[in-house]
Amino acid sequence: MGRVWLSGAAVFLAAALLFVVQPLAARSLLPWYGGAPMVWAVALFFFQAVLLGGYLYAHLLVTRHAPRVQLAVHGGLLALAALASLPPLPGTGWTPEGGEAPAGWILLTLLVTLGPAFFALAATTPLVSAWVARAGPSAADDPAATGVYRLYALSNAGSLIGLALYPLLLEPLLGLGAQGRLWSVGFVLFAALTFLAGVASVRAGTGDADRTAPPVRAGLAGFHVAAFLLAAVGSLALVAVTTHLTRDVAAVPFLWIAPLALYLLTFILAFRGGDPYPRRLLVPLLLVSVAACFYVWFQDITYGLERALLAHAAAALGFLFTGCWITHGEIVRRKPAPSRLTGFYLSMTAGGALGGLVASIGSPLLFPNVWEYPLALVLAVVVAFNVAPRVTLRSFARKAIPAATLGIAIAISALEHRRPLTATRNFFGVVRVMEAYPGTPEWRRDMWHGGIAHGSQWFAPGRRREPTLYYYEGTGIEAVLNRHPNRRLVRPLRVAVVGLGTGSIVVHGRRGDLFRFYELDPQVVRAAREYFTFLDDAPAEVEVVLGDGRLSLLREESAGEEEFDVIVLDAFAGDAIPVHLLTAEAFDLYRSRLAPNGTIAVHISNRHVDLAPVIRAQGLRLDLLSLLTVSDPDPDLFHYTATWVVLSLNTDLITDPSLLGRAEPWTGEAADPGDRFLWTDDHSNLLDVLR
Repeated sequence: MGRVWLSGAAVFLAAALLFVVQPLAARSLLPWYGGAPMVWAVALFFFQAVLLGGYLYAHLLVTRHAPRVQLAVHGGLLALAALASLPPLPGTGWTPEGGEAPAGWILLTLLVTLGPAFFALAATTPLVSAWVARAGPSAADDPAATGVYRLYALSNAGSLIGLALYPLLLEPLLGLGAQGRLWSVGFVLFAALTFLAGVASVRAGTGDADRTAPPVRAGLAGFHVAAFLLAAVGSLALVAVTTHLTRDVAAVPFLWIAPLALYLLTFILAFRGGDPYPRRLLVPLLLVSVAACFYVWFQDITYGLERALLAHAAAALGFLFTGCWITHGEIVRRKPAPSRLTGFYLSMTAGGALGGLVASIGSPLLFPNVWEYPLALVLAVVVAFNVAPRVTLRSFARKAIPAATLGIAIAISALEHRRPLTATRNFFGVVRVMEAYPGTPEWRRDMWHGGIAHGSQWFAPGRRREPTLYYYEGTGIEAVLNRHPNRRLVRPLRVAVVGLGTGSIVVHGRRGDLFRFYELDPQVVRAAREYFTFLDDAPAEVEVVLGDGRLSLLREESAGEEEFDVIVLDAFAGDAIPVHLLTAEAFDLYRSRLAPNGTIAVHISNRHVDLAPVIRAQGLRLDLLSLLTVSDPDPDLFHYTATWVVLSLNTDLITDPSLLGRAEPWTGEAADPGDRFLWTDDHSNLLDVLR
């Protein structure tokens, strides 16, 4: 009984540590990559790939070596992992300079800093399960035995608890450094439990021959193709749904965790024993959830939705739960005897890695737009209606329903990405340039990043320098740039702008001014220069710095470059919120880069989050005067509702009637923001600002 408890404790703790370190490690990388949602997708592929490596290692170790050798080899691996990977956080030496391929550099960073420990954790479930099966002949001899496979359910339960602990306790209460130290203590405890479980299992083996003789070499002959393909579909759905939800809000742990938690829950339900899933109930529910996903998607791209995040999340998470329970249930229906479980687990893990590879690394290379989400919807329906009870459907319906799903997916994808002048995709997302009414007085081009407009320009004669979207006359930023005291003194302005878009803010520049844009995504820079004329037409001097704005400003500070009169933060209108640009450390940097009486203008128009309390809290901490301005939209002129927060040491600017007259009173949480809105690099909570 002690052996069983030790084994269960080792499996449970390993799984919990695996799924605590995933959001911990990915969150530590976010500030270096502008908060891009693909950071999590690439990190998730890394975790799946190393998990595959761990399962392959366990499979080869179990099938090629005697138990005592297995224990000795694995004990050495645990010691090496503890020395190489504790604590599991990358140092500043891994900060990208700006020219690296983001996906490749993330994978290399994780491999060197976390790889050995994650590999040792990943091997635990199949290896310890094999030890238990070998030492317990009653389980190994019974092909229908479920006891050993329940360790897999226990492993997923540990994973689920680890996921819940991170956003509920670790992230709110501890900084990244403290989280890393606590995780290191847990890893040492895990290593001790695993080694003790191995010792107990070796001693419990039936006879000396069993403990010393190597098993029959199985190689990879036990590979299960069906488990591989089904797992690939489930993994693709996980990454696709996560990217779909995070690309318009923020790449933050709590939005990663909800899909992953449901994914793990379906494993627990499928491997719990008994009927792996209720087919007659889940197959119709899957069809309903897929229809809901298509409906919400169509409504949002055609009419817009007030509570878009809630609608997308409800539909997508419902699909993920039903689809993954079906795929994982079908995997369990095909499980072999416990004596062949390492090959079975290896097959599942390989399929998971393939799905993650397609959705994270492959999708930007294979697809010009975000097509992995509709692809996951279609594949799940194909799987469900090929395994559905035949008594419920005629053969025509079994073929027609997946075909209809494919047709709907193609139609809505075409509608969302209709007839662009150009469409490119890379690690940071999809950039499209759309053109409307060419050759007429309403001729206009728009830049879209994901599902959010990032700039627009009129192309009719005489209108090319007319500001649109969030920069028109009457907005807070227009007043800051045109009523700045330097204008009265006929002095040029030095303006830093984090976030390029089309560069339309430069219409407020004048001869002698400097506008330096910081843009993370090279395809945005190309689109702004090739399809829009704001940068070329500007009377001001224009510079574009490629790379993360915060890191670039920090490098310029270290180089002793001249300060700025105005710093504009314009990276929060949509897509993923780059939280690292809103922390106390970031605002300390902005403050140090401001000239005397300088001003920070923050654009916070966003349909998902209300950042006003966060900006106000930073302003109060730095003793900056602050104003909130909200400008009314005008659809005919393509003016959006523009919300700007102005933070300044310049009393003359803040009290200028043209700006003060546009200010609105601080209300709600922004009127008196507490410490919970004072975000730092160690702690931030997007839940507090969701609309």
